[in-house]
Amino acid sequence: MSLKFKILACILCSFSFGFEAHAYKYVIITDQADPKKSEEVIELFKNTYPFNTFSVEFEILKVDGNKLDCDSHYGIESKIGCKNGSEIQSMAQERGADQVMVVKELSKYGGSSAVGGGYPVITTSSDARVMIHEYLHTLGLCDEYKFKPSEAKLNCGTSRNTPNLAYIKPEDYYSSDSDARRKHMWDIPWFSSISRKTLITNSNQRVLGTDPTDPNSLAAINTARFPMAINGQANQIGLYRAGVCDNATPPVPTWKPEGIATVMSDISAGLGAHAEKTVDKILLSKGIKKKLDNEVPRNPEVVVQSQSQTHAEVGSVSRDIVNADPDQTVNNSSRGFFKSFFAWVGDLIRQIGNAMTR
Repeated sequence: MSLKFKILACILCSFSFGFEAHAYKYVIITDQADPKKSEEVIELFKNTYPFNTFSVEFEILKVDGNKLDCDSHYGIESKIGCKNGSEIQSMAQERGADQVMVVKELSKYGGSSAVGGGYPVITTSSDARVMIHEYLHTLGLCDEYKFKPSEAKLNCGTSRNTPNLAYIKPEDYYSSDSDARRKHMWDIPWFSSISRKTLITNSNQRVLGTDPTDPNSLAAINTARFPMAINGQANQIGLYRAGVCDNATPPVPTWKPEGIATVMSDISAGLGAHAEKTVDKILLSKGIKKKLDNEVPRNPEVVVQSQSQTHAEVGSVSRDIVNADPDQTVNNSSRGFFKSFFAWVGDLIRQIGNAMTR
C-alpha cells in the first residue's frame, strides 16, 4: 500500500477516537428524601444479566414531592402512573438522560410502564425488582401472569404480539408437529429460538402447546456476566400456554416462550433464558456499548443530585458538582441522538481505516 494511503488511514483512525460515544445514561427521578430505593434499583441492575454487561451510568435526581404527580390509575390500586409525564421527561433530558426511571414515595405497592416506550415507575413500598419488571415493559415485553377481570378488560382488547407473548387461536386438530409449525411459524415471535427437537404440540402432536413443565418453577436469578444455560426441559424455549387473558370476555388464548415463571409473572424470578437474549438484543439496538471483555466489574459512579441543591454524593463520599449553575450547564437533551450518530460514524471510520491498512 502506498505511503499516502497509510497516512490517510492513520488520520482516519485517530479522528475516529473523537467520536467515541459516552455511556448510556439512566436518570432515576425520586422524591424520597433518602434515595435508598433508587440505590437498590441501581445495585440490582449492576448485578443482573444482561444489564451488567453494558457500559452505562446512573444518576439519581431528587425532587420535591409535587414534581411527581403519581398514584393509582385506571381503577387498579397497584397500577401506579404519573400524570405529569412531559415534565418528568423534561427534567430527565436536562440531565442528559437516555432513559428515565421514576421512584415515587408512596405507601402503596406497585408500578407501571407502557409496553414498548415511555418510562418505568415504581413506589418506595415496592421491591426493587419491580423496576426490572416495569423496565422490561418499556423495552417491549408483556406480562405473563393471568390478569384479573379488571386488568383483562384493560389489557386484552388488542391482540398484539410482543417478544414474549403471542396471541394464537389454536385449531381443533393438527396432523403433526410439523403441521402446527407450518401453520403458526409466523405467529410466534420467538419461533427461530425453538429447537427442532422441542415440540410445539402435545397429546400425540394433535394439540397446540409444548408439554407444560412445573408451573411453580421459577427462572433462576442470573447475577453472572454470561447468559443462562438452557438445561433440558426445565427451561427450554417452546410454545407454552400463558393464560394471561383467560379472564377476558371472551377469553383470548395467549402463549409464552418458557414453561417456568419469569420476572414478567413473578418478581422473585429471574428474566429467563429467552428474555435475557431478547433484552440483550434490544439494548444493543439502542446503540448501548458492551463493556470490554477484560474490564473488571466495578461499581460505577452514582451521582445523587437535588434540584434545590448543588451538592452530590458519590457512594458514601460527598462532593460539590462542578458547573452546577444552570447558566453554565450544557443542555444535554439531544445527547442520545448525537451519541448514537457519532458512535456510528466512529465505527464506519474505523472500518475504513482498517481496510486501508491491510
